[in-house]
Amino acid sequence: MSHKILKVGDVILLQDGMDVYTELPSKFIYDNRKLSTKLAKSGIVVGITIKTSIDITKEKTNVASDIVLAFKSNLGYDVSLDTVNYFIDSVVASPSATEEFIVEAGAFVVLDTKYDGGGSGDYSFSGHHVFCKRLKDGKYDANGQEVDFYQSGGFTAMIKPDEIQPIATMTVTKTVTLNVV
Repeated sequence: MSHKILKVGDVILLQDGMDVYTELPSKFIYDNRKLSTKLAKSGIVVGITIKTSIDITKEKTNVASDIVLAFKSNLGYDVSLDTVNYFIDSVVASPSATEEFIVEAGAFVVLDTKYDGGGSGDYSFSGHHVFCKRLKDGKYDANGQEVDFYQSGGFTAMIKPDEIQPIATMTVTKTVTLNVV
């Protein structure tokens, strides 16, 4: 059987252990972004849960002390450490928590493909880049999780053509809304 690259409309089944790229909150990627919900793209293994343990108690104490000192030295105003801690606690819901992120195995539809990714170096090769969205109960879900991966080239998130084949196809249409002025 000849293995072909995926195309728009192919429905695939991502399985545990496959490498993909996805956007996830920065706090799961970078140690210095403990509270950040800003999204960043990173490689992730399907089925592996990423955990982040947030404990900002030490940072909170340092920041609170810096605020007290800043008010005193810059404004000549005495603000109590208790007042600053009360403010920080009202802004930051919890000084400690454990959160999880996962790309679960399941059905995805291919929304786009392109040949890209190469750089200027001798070892940077372009490849067949596949962009997918998770299906919900076998149907398109506008809010479905998005992932992408390469089928060729030299990339971390690779799923080669012989490792994945379409299980179905869907018609993917792009709608355009015209606003008359």
